[in-house]
Amino acid sequence: MKIVDLYLRVRQSVFVEGRSRRETARLFGIARKTVDKMCTFSVPPGYRRQSVPTRPKLDGFTAIIDQILADDQRMPHKQRHTAKRIWERLCDEYGFSGRYTIVKGYVHDRQLSIYQFRHTAQSGGRGKHNRMSLMMRRSPRVNHEVLLRATFLG
Repeated sequence: MKIVDLYLRVRQSVFVEGRSRRETARLFGIARKTVDKMCTFSVPPGYRRQSVPTRPKLDGFTAIIDQILADDQRMPHKQRHTAKRIWERLCDEYGFSGRYTIVKGYVHDRQLSIYQFRHTAQSGGRGKHNRMSLMMRRSPRVNHEVLLRATFLG
């Protein structure tokens, strides 16, 4: 929150108190270009990626990985592919020459987006989880009948 506070104080100094941008930069110990940016944007703009990251070794195999992950959604949880197993399959069956970490990062991002999409759709677009489904998912060995009674009766 320190940056947002500084943002507010710089904008207040320039726009409300009427100080020059050069004087404000000297007062707060920041560069004049930084003061100009703070006056241009009402809130800190944050990081914006200029272009989509390129993955020259992986781009030819992303469709295959996506298909494996889509097929895994219909499989029991214990039979799904791990990132390591997907990497091994790519190397053995398709001649992939990239490293494991590239595949691991892509698989993690795809699984995260699938998980977020699925749970946003299930909760009616609100993006929140049903409390009961979270409790059941976290504790697979709990007797769910007892859990339901305990939740609704007391």
